[in-house]
Amino acid sequence: MITKRRRSPAYSFHKATGQARVRIHGKDIYLGPYDSAESRDRYDDLIAEWRIKNTADSYTITVDDLALLFLEHAKQHYRKNGRETSEVCWCARLYALSSLQLAPLEPVSLVLRL
Repeated sequence: MITKRRRSPAYSFHKATGQARVRIHGKDIYLGPYDSAESRDRYDDLIAEWRIKNTADSYTITVDDLALLFLEHAKQHYRKNGRETSEVCWCARLYALSSLQLAPLEPVSLVLRL
């Protein structure tokens, strides 16, 4: 899946006060006098924090969670005439196996070496 890359919030000039500002999640944050070292440092700190909070890596899913989510999907997807097919039974067995033998609480990215 191709995802659109998010641009960082812009460092901008607030004409009325002469200050630098950045708008993050719809909230204006004033950084100090425009184009000063202080305002640039504050902007860099805020953007670094914003990037940490808005990256895909900040969301972790464990092997156990992933297997359980797939089992729930299988119960809805593998149906014939309104009844679950034997695929669901195999998925349930794989779930039980994965939660016993794999590291169930490890993040998926560590197990798959992503």
